[in-house]
Amino acid sequence: MSVPVRLRTSSVLWAAPIALGLVAVYYFGNPPLKESEHHGYAPTVVSWTMSSFYALTYAVAAGLGVWESARLRHYGVWQSAPVRSRIRVAADALVPVLLLTWSMLLLPLIAALYQAGAVPTVNSLRLPAMAMTVCVAHLVIGFCAGLVLPRILAAPILAVSVFFLVASSWSSGYTIWPRHISGQFPVELMYGELPTLHSLAPHVMFTGSIALAAALCTLLRNFTTRIALPLTLALTGTFIPSSMVHDWGPNPKLSTGNVSMSCQGKNPTVCVPQPLSSELPRVQAEAASVFAALSKTGVDFAKPAELQDSIVGGRFSYRSTESTWWLRLTDATNGETLRYSVMRKAIALPCDRPDGEAVQRLTLWASAATDTEGFALQRQQEELVTEVEKQTLRKSRAAVRQIHARSHKDQTTWYQETSEKACSGTSEVGSH
Repeated sequence: MSVPVRLRTSSVLWAAPIALGLVAVYYFGNPPLKESEHHGYAPTVVSWTMSSFYALTYAVAAGLGVWESARLRHYGVWQSAPVRSRIRVAADALVPVLLLTWSMLLLPLIAALYQAGAVPTVNSLRLPAMAMTVCVAHLVIGFCAGLVLPRILAAPILAVSVFFLVASSWSSGYTIWPRHISGQFPVELMYGELPTLHSLAPHVMFTGSIALAAALCTLLRNFTTRIALPLTLALTGTFIPSSMVHDWGPNPKLSTGNVSMSCQGKNPTVCVPQPLSSELPRVQAEAASVFAALSKTGVDFAKPAELQDSIVGGRFSYRSTESTWWLRLTDATNGETLRYSVMRKAIALPCDRPDGEAVQRLTLWASAATDTEGFALQRQQEELVTEVEKQTLRKSRAAVRQIHARSHKDQTTWYQETSEKACSGTSEVGSH
């Protein structure tokens, strides 16, 4: 059968305008992704866009799969095609539907990448490849259902069921594992993140095992084998993926730091993602100004060999070491935010749980030296809840003002003594 004839007889002829129209509504109905949210990182653009189309695409695949199968059965094509194998008959009917569903996934991705100015990479194709594979599985499930069920009822019921189960999987309450096997990737990737193959496999295994079980039901002739083998396959294909993900929590397995870095300068060396290297001179200048200001105080503040931009960690945090600090650099809202972050990191007290009031006073004192006093005060005020905490802050500000009135040497001595007391368990952190 030629391609034009195949398309004229396919449900795609009438379904495509509806399906692609819904895609357009979803795409243009969502607010565009801001440049500050993706920074040209293609996997973020792809995952953000695809989050709206998983359930819709799978529902169309399942529903049209039923329709095509029942249509062949209604016209006797399935039974009266001895020249072609059943697989060939099914493939001829399903290829147009498959192309439609893949178009529903890929067209909005192409538009979003173009709009964001992001260049697609091999890594950014991981989620589309997973979704396109799951589409095939839903298409097979729908086709097998249409062999035994009336299309008028089965097509809409299966489509709605698939849409609901997939779309609601991410909000499955205390039962977390369905969101990791539903075919809808449960999170939108942040900068530097990529889905691991370990996180994608459960989606394909679950839906794929059900599709394979349904196909075996239609191909096998022995009654016992026709029931036992597909049932075993479906149960196994559900148990293994759910076992793989049962302890994952809300986030799937992700890899981070998948961005090349650009570094500049020494003592410390400042590194930011290469696509954001235009920010490097500004970041380095801000960081250098903080260390220069702190060095003038006479206090031996901590100073790393490297400053790394923690934006590449996505939603996860990298643990800083004595020689390497991980801080938000390029996505700091302004220079004062960046200077404050560096200053706070430089106040490296030699204990895990220092006295809170002491840290408050040390921060206020160091912020005055680094020209971040207003921002530091704002941050501390945002963290206050009780009236006692507000009174403590007022007391700390008054004490720090008295310290600033002293000589340079006395201030240095006060800082060292306060740092020691903060880790000694004593609350004697006054201005004396």
